Amino acid sequence: MDQAEEMNIFNTLRDEFNRRGQNDPNFLNQVSKFNRTLQITVTDNDNTYHFSIRNGQADDLKNGAAPKPDISLSSPMKKIMAILVGQLTPSRIVFEKDIRIRGTPGDLAFINKFLLKESPEIRRIAKTIQL
Repeated sequence: MDQAEEMNIFNTLRDEFNRRGQNDPNFLNQVSKFNRTLQITVTDNDNTYHFSIRNGQADDLKNGAAPKPDISLSSPMKKIMAILVGQLTPSRIVFEKDIRIRGTPGDLAFINKFLLKESPEIRRIAKTIQL
């Protein structure tokens, strides 16, 4: 998978997250208090991206490392997607040797609240990378 494909996947995730916030007031209320910068490194090719969530909306994905990420995830792309669709839970992630996550325990638990596993678009993406 090349960088353009990765960025397309992460931008789709961002769009789905923002759409959910716009359509679900309860979800928006939960995530509006989660103001963090997240950094993701795809270890298959060492591409790094970051974005921020502020007031319940994710901003544009940026290429490269964040100056001071609150949460960082480093993993192969298939496992990143498995986390995002809920196949790998936070309690299971600690046993995965090729996944590194840095953040507070509260941040990591909160991420589980807004997984996008119910989104048809996310399920379609998961199928394309054969989860």
